[in-house]
Amino acid sequence: MRFQPLVIVVAVVGAVAFVGVAVALAAEPDDCPRDLSGLALTRPGDATASAAAPAEIERPMSRRAARRARRAANGWRTIAPRAESAEPFQRGIDEPRVAEDAAESVTDRPRIRRIRDIPYVERGHARQRFDLFLPGRQASEPLPLVVWIHGTTWRDGSKDDCPVTWLVDKGYAVASVGYRLTDTAVFPAQFEDCLEAVDHLQTNAGTWNLDPSRFVIAGSAAGGHLAALVGLAENHVVDPARPRVCGVCVVSAPTLLTTLGPTQDRAGSPASLLVGGPLPEFREAAQRASPLTHISSHAPPFLIIHAKVNDGDAAVPIEQSRQFDEALRAAGAKSSLVVIDRQAAKSPLTADSLAAGPIVEFLERSFGRSGGR
Repeated sequence: MRFQPLVIVVAVVGAVAFVGVAVALAAEPDDCPRDLSGLALTRPGDATASAAAPAEIERPMSRRAARRARRAANGWRTIAPRAESAEPFQRGIDEPRVAEDAAESVTDRPRIRRIRDIPYVERGHARQRFDLFLPGRQASEPLPLVVWIHGTTWRDGSKDDCPVTWLVDKGYAVASVGYRLTDTAVFPAQFEDCLEAVDHLQTNAGTWNLDPSRFVIAGSAAGGHLAALVGLAENHVVDPARPRVCGVCVVSAPTLLTTLGPTQDRAGSPASLLVGGPLPEFREAAQRASPLTHISSHAPPFLIIHAKVNDGDAAVPIEQSRQFDEALRAAGAKSSLVVIDRQAAKSPLTADSLAAGPIVEFLERSFGRSGGR
């Protein structure tokens, strides 16, 4: 009986340890969420106003760690990880799910073959997929690729909206990329998704007879903003193992979020939702998310198209495109600005639009005159 106190103590300690382990396991997330907050797009020495950074950040894939380290070594600095919000994201129909096999189909134009819903992240989000448009007949040589990033805002849109599939008839392949919207994650999740899609396409280029050394990134509105960021980031890293982006085409895209105007400064605006709060209060985050702040001598050639409308109608002021074009030129990069009038603004990217000629000329310069033909 003299051992009874010792037995009681041992039993109590064991019970406490068991409860602690159970609590820890219950707190562990099922899908091992991945920290994306370590990446920032601000270059050393950029003058940015101090402000609170967004609290809610979707976490990244571990395979990006090597690319992040290369960018840091080449001048793209990182910031300290940000705290997770206590409130969970409202995922709704965009709940992540296991990727299914891509489906191939023939479009309403028999000369174009469409492969739908190709996942670029293993067990990723439902929007982390792309569609690939290829000539109906197998090309004799690897095809140059136009990577299209959809708009209109970072809160809406879909990869199903791809207005440049007519480029397949010109000898190019087209990939239409989806990405997580701001109802799921805030910046830089959208940027990271687009980078991952480009990386996946280059890594697996041989599967679809693509030329990984001839990629042009393109997009309109929010998609143009992301296309500009991807092009600037990919070409800033000097990595012999990875081909550089040949060019970037942006259409009516915001390039400096801090000067979009009072409408976008509001808390519920698309640009404010992108960075996690009102632009004036999240100024540092807004500058990190602005392509204009990342221009350098490494910038690829740019074609900037802007649909000119009445001042009161323009979601993105034309000054955004003009300032971006001037900054690229001042840095020593190649840039062309094409302004489209109001009548053509409703459908600026169709095959018979005023922008079609400049786009094809830009692709021929970027890929070489022969294109994919």
